[in-house]
Amino acid sequence: MEKDKFVFDNVLNDQEVTNDEFYHETVVPLVRNIFECTKATCFAYWPTGSGKSFTMKPLPLKASRDILRLMHHNYQNQGFQFL
Repeated sequence: MEKDKFVFDNVLNDQEVTNDEFYHETVVPLVRNIFECTKATCFAYWPTGSGKSFTMKPLPLKASRDILRLMHHNYQNQGFQFL
């Protein structure tokens, strides 16, 4: 038996969490973090056929919206730019 240790930021019940709740719980902290550390990754693991595509599909659009909003309102004088 392997004795690996894993660290999870969040474990959510897929039967009780909406897409918006999932986004706010998992991606919003990453969006804020990119302005501090420049990189972030959202990795989700579920069994095949359990709804990953449905849950994950809107996340990049929501994250893009929030990144642009933060750049405009909170970080406009920081010199961030899209390449």
